[in-house]
Amino acid sequence: MKNESVIRGLYDREWNREVLDETLQDLEAEITYDKCQAILGSLDTLRSYFTKYAESKRAEHLKEVRKEMERRAREAGVTLEELFVTKGKRGKGKTRSKGEVAFRNPDDPSQTWSGKGKRPGWLKAKLGQGMDLEDLKV
Repeated sequence: MKNESVIRGLYDREWNREVLDETLQDLEAEITYDKCQAILGSLDTLRSYFTKYAESKRAEHLKEVRKEMERRAREAGVTLEELFVTKGKRGKGKTRSKGEVAFRNPDDPSQTWSGKGKRPGWLKAKLGQGMDLEDLKV
């Protein structure tokens, strides 16, 4: 079948505008809807194959890059962990302020709340006992 040889040729030929134009001209003369669907199926298969191939090549590339980075870090006498801060392991930086104290527990002065964020349990309990928020203001 001519179409099968054309499709097979798509695997083997260099992808360029000229080749695609020739292939389309060959196909236009005798293409039907069913043949078009078969070609699209073949192209989907090719796309899937090349997507997986590209992903595996990327994984290989990342592995090579990591090895090179580890080698260079070793030569410099440091680790990759020292070079790149990972989630949950932040270096010595600014500590985030909790805000100024706006409310204080009269029974335990160490319990405070800035008025921002979720209300603490001690505050909810005091409000539940009938105290007013203004009574707890600093």
